[in-house]
Amino acid sequence: MVALYLLIIFLGSALAAPWLYKLLQALAKAVPALSGLAETPFPRVMNRTLMVLGALALWPLARGLGVGSWREIGLSKSATACRDMTVGFLFGLGSLACVAAAALVYGARGWVAERTAMEILRHLANAASAAIAVSLIEEIFFRGLFFGGLRKSMHWPLALGLSSLIYAGVHFLQRTQFAGVVEWTSGFVVLGSMLRGFGDVGMVFPGFLNLAVAGALLALAYQWTGALYFSIGLHAGWVFWLKSYGFFSKEGTSGHLWFWGTGKLIDGFLALVVLSVMLCLLLRIRPVPKPD
Repeated sequence: MVALYLLIIFLGSALAAPWLYKLLQALAKAVPALSGLAETPFPRVMNRTLMVLGALALWPLARGLGVGSWREIGLSKSATACRDMTVGFLFGLGSLACVAAAALVYGARGWVAERTAMEILRHLANAASAAIAVSLIEEIFFRGLFFGGLRKSMHWPLALGLSSLIYAGVHFLQRTQFAGVVEWTSGFVVLGSMLRGFGDVGMVFPGFLNLAVAGALLALAYQWTGALYFSIGLHAGWVFWLKSYGFFSKEGTSGHLWFWGTGKLIDGFLALVVLSVMLCLLLRIRPVPKPD
């Protein structure tokens, strides 16, 4: 079911995006008020098509995986929901703070001191909004639907591994550009460019591996608590740091980006060490996860 879902959204977006792009161009010419649509890059159209198809196919996917209620997704009523989200948020915020602090102390990153108070407040508001939105959407999608649905038909460790790889793969898609004439095959060209990171060993290790470990942590937290609230908080803490790290810091002079990572924060081996320690701690706190 998951393989069919992925095939539909990737193949469907590659076929539909060129026609949608041409439709936008036609609308821009016909309606002066929509002239800005003509400047929309084709890769952006491809990306949005992928997102829309993914959203539209969610309900059939949920039904196919046997997930038919909010409780089954992991959002049942809970007296400890706020506490779990808060603890998860602090856990996520503190874990990546270790990576950021180490990079700053060593000199791999430097502070950006030119930010004004208004810029900082605006950024914090945007980062908080992104943290809330991304954590809710992705936890419902990847943990509630994917992991929750998969563990209905297989042992939960296998479901955890598969859902974590899918989570990492989706986030590993690369941004790309397209300068040629848009034809019906252009969607496949852009899709190939989006997947190019999988052919670069230096990007797969540790970038893809970090994302897979992060996905495993989030899924294990769901399996452990029986609800998504801790995972949502944990994810929100990470997203807040990911949005803020590049804003408050800049590349230093020490080099060794393979270990410290770039402004993305989680593309270095130090992040892999921290995430792996978190995984070990979570397993130590609750060595036997809640059964299905």
